[in-house]
Amino acid sequence: MYGGTLLWLSRGDGSTPAEIGGNKNQANNFRFREESYHLRIFGRSQDVLRQLLNEVIDRAVSFQAKKISAFVGVWSNWRRLRTFTPRKIESVILPDGVAETIVLKLRAFLADKSWYQEMGIPYHMGMLFHGTPGSGKTSIIGALAGELKMNLYILSLASEEMNDERFACLLSEIPPNSFMVLEDVDAAFVTHDRSIIEGDKVPATKGLTLTGILNSLDGFMASEGSIVLMTTNHRDRLDPALLRPGRVDFEEEFRTATQSQLRRLYHRFFPNSNGDAEIWAMTMEGKTMAEAQQDLLLIKQQGKTSEHRHARELVQQEN
Repeated sequence: MYGGTLLWLSRGDGSTPAEIGGNKNQANNFRFREESYHLRIFGRSQDVLRQLLNEVIDRAVSFQAKKISAFVGVWSNWRRLRTFTPRKIESVILPDGVAETIVLKLRAFLADKSWYQEMGIPYHMGMLFHGTPGSGKTSIIGALAGELKMNLYILSLASEEMNDERFACLLSEIPPNSFMVLEDVDAAFVTHDRSIIEGDKVPATKGLTLTGILNSLDGFMASEGSIVLMTTNHRDRLDPALLRPGRVDFEEEFRTATQSQLRRLYHRFFPNSNGDAEIWAMTMEGKTMAEAQQDLLLIKQQGKTSEHRHARELVQQEN
């Protein structure tokens, strides 16, 4: 019942396992099958039905405004993987000024659409985050999505089904003002052999070529306002053709945690601590932020603050 009127809702779940004919690739994507919904109203007026649909839309828009969606490429279409509440940008502890610089560059790009059009420059941007695993590359991407209210479109270049045509098609379907995320982009480039640039297939991707990637990233297939965020642990494996301006407009290297990062992380876990942050940071020297966070979680769960005091005493004795 809705508004005193009886409604009947039926749902069709689209294709069934038998209908996909045992195709392994389609079976892997079975959870993305299409569904249909049918609403029937008992009565002559459709006003109640329109009112119901408007309410559904209003609630969906209100819900979506507070969250970010992550999409993955399935064949030549994008499918919503999940919707989540993004973490705050200040919760990602990077070296001083790094997060602010990245946000500033992105905001400047998003505000310059008319300038790009006047200059005849393709209105899209590429960023490369590279460096040590566990140093915050993926974390900052999620936080940037929340800060700028932009959805994430995540693509694996190493997928066996990926090829030039599919990559270009997926890229062209990304809405404006969205992040396209190419994680571990080095997986698509297993050699620096210059013959690859001439169009030979990259062995790791079985159909995706470097030429196809480059043409899609800076060609007319890229959506206006799209921002490509690439991550890699091995920048040296990337072909120079990918790194030129216009494809990568900004780079940031992520290293092991600095003492400042470690102290700030400690104070987020233990705001009322005295001198423990300093000594703990010294014991974590050379660690990544992921390793440091795991250590603090263990401390918080087991209440091992006495170990910090003991460590401080040992350092004082050495000094």
